[in-house]
Amino acid sequence: MQIFACFRKDDENVEIFNGVLLASGHHSEPRWPSPFPGQDIFQGDITHSHDYHSHQGYEDKIISVVGIGNSGGDIAVELSRIAKQVYLVTRRGTWVCNRLLNGGYPRDASMTRKDIFLRGITSFDKLNDTLEAKLNQSMNHEAYGLKPKHRFLR
Repeated sequence: MQIFACFRKDDENVEIFNGVLLASGHHSEPRWPSPFPGQDIFQGDITHSHDYHSHQGYEDKIISVVGIGNSGGDIAVELSRIAKQVYLVTRRGTWVCNRLLNGGYPRDASMTRKDIFLRGITSFDKLNDTLEAKLNQSMNHEAYGLKPKHRFLR
């Protein structure tokens, strides 16, 4: 048994999955969504990120990772190296950020006193506009169906 899924209600394209990996919850508390139609007869693996420890066993499979938080993103990237195909599923999109800034510096290294000062004198809307434009230079969120309704700094 495999999972069949379409990506938008009006979409006629259907994808087939060998496994589903859930990455929903908050830190150490796994949260399982309500069962989806056909889940009871699905014979592939359904694993929560809380129980994911290794990419072994996912080689050459088509995987759907449900949840686009840190765990979902990390697992999707890891599995993309060995799986046949990985789909990252999100309910409403998100702003995707690189872990490293230009020049290879860790993102949290950008929190200098100068940056904090500049953020204090810049309007919230202008700051959001600037940061969202910067994120869209790396990846057009709208083109990939990832642009959320909320602003980057909600």
